[in-house]
Amino acid sequence: PGPDGSPAYFVNLAKDISERYRSRQRLALFEAATRELAAARDLAAAYVAVLKLVCETTGWVYGEVWEPGPDSLLQCVASWQSPGDSLDGFAAASRELQFARGSGLPGRVWATGVPEWDQDVTALGTGFLRASAAEDAEIKAGFAIPVSTDGEVLAVLAIFAHGQRHDERELSDLVSSLGTGLGWLLLRRRAEHALAAERDRLEITLHSIADGVIATDERGRVVSLNPAAEALTGWGRHDAQGREMAEVFHIINEHTRATVVSPVAQVLATGAPVALANHTILVSRSGDECVIGDSAAPIRDESGAIAGAVLVFR
Repeated sequence: PGPDGSPAYFVNLAKDISERYRSRQRLALFEAATRELAAARDLAAAYVAVLKLVCETTGWVYGEVWEPGPDSLLQCVASWQSPGDSLDGFAAASRELQFARGSGLPGRVWATGVPEWDQDVTALGTGFLRASAAEDAEIKAGFAIPVSTDGEVLAVLAIFAHGQRHDERELSDLVSSLGTGLGWLLLRRRAEHALAAERDRLEITLHSIADGVIATDERGRVVSLNPAAEALTGWGRHDAQGREMAEVFHIINEHTRATVVSPVAQVLATGAPVALANHTILVSRSGDECVIGDSAAPIRDESGAIAGAVLVFR
């Protein structure tokens, strides 16, 4: 204090918490984006949700996702724009364009698998084919990242802002991590579509053949049967599912009338294919009888373990 008791000087201790605030903001974005990815009903909805989150949180005004089409050219499959900005012209220009590998901002990221940050896309000349539309929309900064898994670029995500933006390392890392999450989602969706298509083809095949076909799980419980099997056993698919094979597929010896052990039970016990002995009768649910021949084989998973059995009979 001074002679009169008043402060002669003071010490000010201040700490910049803006960086801490930004870190928390980025973490909240990552958590929200992760929830959106997990809850998305389809890939298009996931793309739009993530673009909206990223742009609204960071102040960028437009985002888009590019995927390779059937002609191996990148095409814009999803976009989001700030409601308060006149970006319709830029969005329309994006939808009309396609990029070859190495061409334009999306094509370069697709080719290199490395994020690209441009402070002013309008200054790239032929390196940015939407420069005129960007100028009209007053877009400057652009940032694109690969959506990839296991080194394969499946799509490209790009965001744009008014005014020049310097490379923000934290934002770059965050959006890149979201790109990885989108990559795994895209890979999962592709696998689901492929599996569904394969299941449809199998279903058509099973419905087309005249032989009865019954599939079981590893415990010998019925999983599915085709129309021919329904007709021969007298069991409908929904009624049969989950029941023991011996109940649905009841077989006896033609001469002794003794119950015959299900070939599926033998397959599950030995892991080897089994052919049914001669003089075997199938007794349907209604009590009708017919002489049949059949064979059964194991269904194995990717590790080679028995996951069930399939029975074919006529």
